Amino acid sequence: MRTHQKIGIGLAILSLATSAAAQKGAAALRKELKQRESAAAKDDADAIVESAKWASAKGVTKDAARLLKKALKIDPDHEGANTAMGLVKVGDEWVTREKAKDLEQKAHDADMKAKGFVQVDGVWVAKDKTDDAKRGVFWHDGQQVSRDDKRNFSMGRVRHPRTGVFIDADDLGKAESGMFPTDNGWVSEDEANKYHSDRNRPWVVRTEYATLLSTMPIAKLEEFKIAVDSAIDTVRAVFGGEHAPPTNRPTVWVAHDAEAYREYGNATGSGGESSYGVFLSPVSLDVPGLGQVRPAFCDNHKDWGPYYVKHAAALAYAAGYCAAHGVAAPEWFLRGVGALAERFQVPGQTAHFAKQHVAKGGVRTLKSWFSAFAINGEMEAKERDYNIFQAGLVLHYAMKGGDEKATAALQDLCKTIAERPKESAAKRAFEKFEHVIIDAQDGVRAHLQAISR
Repeated sequence: MRTHQKIGIGLAILSLATSAAAQKGAAALRKELKQRESAAAKDDADAIVESAKWASAKGVTKDAARLLKKALKIDPDHEGANTAMGLVKVGDEWVTREKAKDLEQKAHDADMKAKGFVQVDGVWVAKDKTDDAKRGVFWHDGQQVSRDDKRNFSMGRVRHPRTGVFIDADDLGKAESGMFPTDNGWVSEDEANKYHSDRNRPWVVRTEYATLLSTMPIAKLEEFKIAVDSAIDTVRAVFGGEHAPPTNRPTVWVAHDAEAYREYGNATGSGGESSYGVFLSPVSLDVPGLGQVRPAFCDNHKDWGPYYVKHAAALAYAAGYCAAHGVAAPEWFLRGVGALAERFQVPGQTAHFAKQHVAKGGVRTLKSWFSAFAINGEMEAKERDYNIFQAGLVLHYAMKGGDEKATAALQDLCKTIAERPKESAAKRAFEKFEHVIIDAQDGVRAHLQAISR
């Protein structure tokens, strides 16, 4: 108790001493400012502004504002005084930055209207692109972009060279020097890593085809970029080579460790799907800078991390593509697309996993397998692995097994998805494909033997 009292008294003495010193310092500043102000001619706006700048630098903000106003009475158009007051010049008038943006927007709108552009959902588009815009698809330099992307490009903003997030063009130099924007301003990479270690504000890093989220250091996250894009390139063939539309851009959240991955599974209510190293979020999440997204989460396992991230990318792509076309795809299909990227992308790896599948019993009765497909926490790990590989196997067979009927069935299925079918039509298309594969069960078994060699 005595020690605590001593500390308290010590702090009180220090506080009083600091206060006295502060008062003495403030008096000295006021005296020097008065001398500077007296030395400046009453009609010399430049000299008065210099005094204001000195006052501002010393923290005497009220006097600084007073001197700036005094300078503007002498010269209303004084650039230094207006700029120091936070004003910008538009035409012949100095206005606030907010008003300047409003005037700029009005001028832009008038110009776009005069050029024959049409406004859709707050974005100006060419008349021949209005139908696309009404579907949420906008164009910039020949590429499809989202509404928010188009608005940012229209405002002259640019992408950060490493993260791909939008920044003001004036800040590009900071970005190129290795800095990153946060709520606390532009900071170094180390500071940015600390800031984004909070899962409520993860890193957002764009690849060519997808968006990565994570709380791990950005340098580690960037190691997955090539794997993510190659995975999506691999499975696009299932959908005729099409990309998911910008509104359903694939999003992958890479957990920095197994504990974080489990927490994400519990927080999103994955229903046991997180028992495997990848799961599709059952709910949409609000991510700063992205808005509402439905990411595929993956565990950054020391051995399986590269495989899981490929599965997650392909899963997010397939789910986004199907959702954009109003199709509720069965779980075996979405997991099958994920497995194609995870386990069938490289021939040597395909053979390795195929041998493991043979050792687990090979292709079992497909009719019961389709109807009972599941990935959940009640299953043994080897059963989850079995289902993942076999989901990929049936798609791999339809694509590369040499069975023309199976190939045609998969092509018909994907054509149906692309046509934005009614729910009943989509369901029939999946059932038709399943029946074709069930009838080709012996062919699927032979294909498994062939790729395991």
